[in-house]
Amino acid sequence: YLIQSTTADLVLDRAIALHSYLQDKKSFIAFIVHDEIVIDLADEEKELVPEIKKIFATNKLATFLVNLTCGRNYYDLKDLEL
Repeated sequence: YLIQSTTADLVLDRAIALHSYLQDKKSFIAFIVHDEIVIDLADEEKELVPEIKKIFATNKLATFLVNLTCGRNYYDLKDLEL
């Protein structure tokens, strides 16, 4: 339970940080599913992806590995390599 609740706290903390980062942009957090944050990313803001990854990976405990997927919808996601 400790790992699961700690992860939930970290994801919510990172969601707040990402929400602040995206404040003045077209892109926005669409929803949160367990340990992932789904962002509706505007086509013209694709250059934000490396910074979004960095913000999500860097937290109060460490810098964690992050898997990225992208796609037109939640069903058709594909791995994204940076």
